[in-house]
Amino acid sequence: MFIARISFLITILFSLNVYSEETASCLETAMSQLDMNQCAGIDYKKAESELHRVIKEVQRLYKGETKFLTNLEKSQQNWEIQLELDLNLKYPKADEPMYYGSVFPMCYSGYKMRLTLQRIAFLKEWLKGSTEGEVCSGSVMHEYYLKNGKG
Repeated sequence: MFIARISFLITILFSLNVYSEETASCLETAMSQLDMNQCAGIDYKKAESELHRVIKEVQRLYKGETKFLTNLEKSQQNWEIQLELDLNLKYPKADEPMYYGSVFPMCYSGYKMRLTLQRIAFLKEWLKGSTEGEVCSGSVMHEYYLKNGKG
């Protein structure tokens, strides 16, 4: 249980730049495994909300880019399928209650959050934009156009 808690805390610390003090306060007050499981679930829901926010912002900034938006939708659908496959790979017996012990909800949510944070970081490339001289930016708009509109 100690190793699982440390692993979970490392995952949370990795994401603190996204979720700041709310995550830390939940873990700081967690007094039981049930509390830690609940914190992990809350943290995953925050990551999921951030993912949806990022997708909506990308869609807003790239409106009118029909082919890009179609590909973004397909990419997100495929990522969601891959997420489930990765979770099933990591925890093949998730459907068997208590197979992984009482830490399972925390571990499962923590792993799902970690994969979701990776997806957020990937998609934020389209929010950040490319800079002068980036010749392989593909569909990523130049940062000037993201700030000032396509004009």
